[in-house]
Amino acid sequence: MASARRTHHHPHVHNIRAHDKAETGRDEVTEMTMHLETDRLVINRLTKDDLNALAAIEADQQVRRYIDGKVMSRAQTADYIDMMLASYADNGYGRFAVRMKADGQLAGLCGFIDEDYGIDFGYRYAR
Repeated sequence: MASARRTHHHPHVHNIRAHDKAETGRDEVTEMTMHLETDRLVINRLTKDDLNALAAIEADQQVRRYIDGKVMSRAQTADYIDMMLASYADNGYGRFAVRMKADGQLAGLCGFIDEDYGIDFGYRYAR
């Protein structure tokens, strides 16, 4: 007997299911298109255009103190963005940009990434 799947649609959330194995039996990753809006925020993919804003966040010792305590250079931040773009393509998920809805300013990141110990949910925000 096939199980009925409940689907809850929110008008501002699009295609957030990344993995279809449970339903199809196939080990496929579908590309994830994340776009979530609240009254004040927009969450979507990082882009290379986010480099300046993200580099400022990653260079802040107070932001990085609970991650690993090490600030990131601009070059490291560019590599991190490339890693997230690859993660979106390879895994269907990654850390996503959190932006201020009013002006589109990058406020920080949140989301999932693969780590040696498993899937990690993390976040960081500008002060």
